[in-house]
Amino acid sequence: MFQFPRLVQLLTFFSLALVSMHLQGQATRSTASPQLVLNKARQLFDEGQYQTASIFVEDYLSSHEAKGLLTKNDAEELAYIRIASGVIQHEAIAVELATAKVNKAENRLTAVKLAYHLGHYYFSLAMYPETIRFLEMTDKLYLSKEEGQRVAFEKGVSYFSQKKFDNAKPYFKQLLEEKSSTYTADVQYYLGFVAFSERQYKEALEWFQAIEKDPRYALAVPFYLAYIYHENGQDAKAISYGENYLKAGDGLHNSEMLQLLASIYFNKGDQQRAVLLYEKAIASGIVLNPVQRFELGSGYYFMGKFTKAVEQLKPLSAGRDTVALQSMYILGHAYLQLSEKSNARSAFQYCISGNIGADKKEIARFMIAKLSLDMGFEDQALQGLSNFVNDFPSSTYVKEANDLLLSYYARTNNFRQALVLLERIGSFSASYKSLAPRIFFGRGIELVNDLQYPAADKMMESIAAFKNTPFYALSLFWRGELALRNEQFEKAIKFLQDYLKLPTKPVGEANEENALYNIGYAFFEMEDYAKAAPFFEKIYAGNRNVSPEIKGEAMLRAADCAFMEKNIGKAKTIYTIVQNNKGEGADYASFQLALIEGIKSPANKILLLKAAEKQYSSSAYLPLITMEIGDTHMAEEEFENAIPYLKRIPSLVEKDDEMIPASLLKLGIAYYNLDKIEEAISQYKTLVKEYPASAQAAEAIESAQSLYVDNGRIDEYQQFLEAGGKTIDQIQKDSLLFRFVQTTYADGKPQASLNALDEYLRKFPNGLFIAEVLNYKGELLVKEKDWKAAAQLYDQLASIGTSKMGAGA
Repeated sequence: MFQFPRLVQLLTFFSLALVSMHLQGQATRSTASPQLVLNKARQLFDEGQYQTASIFVEDYLSSHEAKGLLTKNDAEELAYIRIASGVIQHEAIAVELATAKVNKAENRLTAVKLAYHLGHYYFSLAMYPETIRFLEMTDKLYLSKEEGQRVAFEKGVSYFSQKKFDNAKPYFKQLLEEKSSTYTADVQYYLGFVAFSERQYKEALEWFQAIEKDPRYALAVPFYLAYIYHENGQDAKAISYGENYLKAGDGLHNSEMLQLLASIYFNKGDQQRAVLLYEKAIASGIVLNPVQRFELGSGYYFMGKFTKAVEQLKPLSAGRDTVALQSMYILGHAYLQLSEKSNARSAFQYCISGNIGADKKEIARFMIAKLSLDMGFEDQALQGLSNFVNDFPSSTYVKEANDLLLSYYARTNNFRQALVLLERIGSFSASYKSLAPRIFFGRGIELVNDLQYPAADKMMESIAAFKNTPFYALSLFWRGELALRNEQFEKAIKFLQDYLKLPTKPVGEANEENALYNIGYAFFEMEDYAKAAPFFEKIYAGNRNVSPEIKGEAMLRAADCAFMEKNIGKAKTIYTIVQNNKGEGADYASFQLALIEGIKSPANKILLLKAAEKQYSSSAYLPLITMEIGDTHMAEEEFENAIPYLKRIPSLVEKDDEMIPASLLKLGIAYYNLDKIEEAISQYKTLVKEYPASAQAAEAIESAQSLYVDNGRIDEYQQFLEAGGKTIDQIQKDSLLFRFVQTTYADGKPQASLNALDEYLRKFPNGLFIAEVLNYKGELLVKEKDWKAAAQLYDQLASIGTSKMGAGA
């Protein structure tokens, strides 16, 4: 070891309170020289026999001989050996003495060496601030190479342990530059750890790879290499080192490695291995962080352990970060698998409330809408599905969303909206074949009810593409019904006969009885009564289970067919059956029986009609019965008897019913035939005023014209027309008055004729027929032998220049 300089002065202050041990050969020590003692002490210290050296020096220094022989330097060196040996052996008093001495030593070497041993002492106790304090007092000029290396190493480790990496790295790198350093592997480890801590993975990888095979670090290094390879994206190597560490590592970082490997396996899609490792980590006492809980919960989900998935993921809903949102997404799917729809819907709603990925937000929005529909939140579901289709037109869920909407619209009979959607999605929808015919049919019926027959027929026609569905037969029925309403009788017959050929169940109006009736009615309207009758007869013949109303209606139409075919006997028989049943149609049957009776006896017809009038006083046929009684009386010229019945018509029908103008015209005719001209004209006035556009109004005007003109009341006729909103010009009045003149003249009543002629001459002195009128009057004057007046009249006629009349004059 280093040799202290010899000093003359003795150490007078050195006294120790230690238990002394005397060496063998003490009797000879008094005769030994101080130099031999010093050499012996140095030898023991250098050989590491610190306890022996300490006792040897203590024993010597306490002897009488030492007091007179030791120089000051020798005494200080021996004191150093004793103190240093004590420090090395962790003797508290020695540490105190060394601490006191290091700052007071007269010899620089002593101070440096004591600081060196104190630094190592505190380093061994992991008291790193104290270590650094003393090692900073050292000086490499006073230390051996090995001691200098140890100082550098312990200072580096001390700074490292306090996470003062920038202070530690220079000492570590200093040692690496000394190739013969025994600390090379240690330094590489620490530098690797520093680089690892600072996320300098490339540098860390080089350091750790350098000591990977070193037996001292072979068990620990795989832990770091696994992390580094993972950070570098080399998960295969990370797994290899990680698994090896778990099998043969130092075990210090097993929990961390379990978590790392679990996460790697999770992200590689090996959910089963990830879950196993996370479970081991939990068993070791580790509390997983939110990300790890998410991965474990997701792993449980993908393994089909949905309850466990919920246990891990549900607590993560407290946050709003990405982990919480992603957790709620998986949690929603887990709840779905557990049929907990309400919880699933809530989870999906939560996960779209934040900034979750677009792909997951798309799926979550679809699930929310779908679950809302399942749970009865129909308004939200419809809005959600509609918005989803609009916002994600290319989504793989669009078809299902459209199918859900289509199914809902069809189920709730919202056929209008269903049709709009159906036209948009086309025939590629999964639900198209099953729902389209129902939608077409339902919308068709709506259009029928709205009287939009062409559009309704188009809907029914669309069902032709679905002949294997029950709606096809129904569509044939309704196409027949629509054709019948549009008076396309041949088309109606064809559709309805095709309907009857198919096996089908009755649905509402679409049934066999109505189809038979409609076919019969179509033939009836085509006046093919022979073909019509069998269809009506099929309805009421046999044991067919039909309502009394339909049966009675069919019987009446069959009777009508027989009546029109002049098979009066058959018609009468059927009408009588209906009448006797006293049910629906009995009033009409009674009316028809009266008409049949009228063929032979108008009087009996009237009796039967009056009986029907009394019996069916509230019947819809009462106006018709009443009118028929009036008409029969009119036909028999029993005008007085007809008038009461004709007057009753307006009280039996609506104001705009065409029977009213017909009854007014007939009343006018009845009064005319009874020579009650004013009453007749009154009826015509009412008719023309209140029903000016009716066909009867034109007849009334013509009849009124005859009445007025025949009586010379041309001005009153004009007033009559004006009351009805019509006008007459002077030319028409001229013609009508001349017509009256002609009628009167033809009657051969001279005075009446002269009065009519004079009225014409007064009103139309230059009229169209003035020559004819003057001629008529001249002839009458000649017959009366009033020659003078006749001559004057002929002179006037001659002055007109009419050659035809001039010849007579």
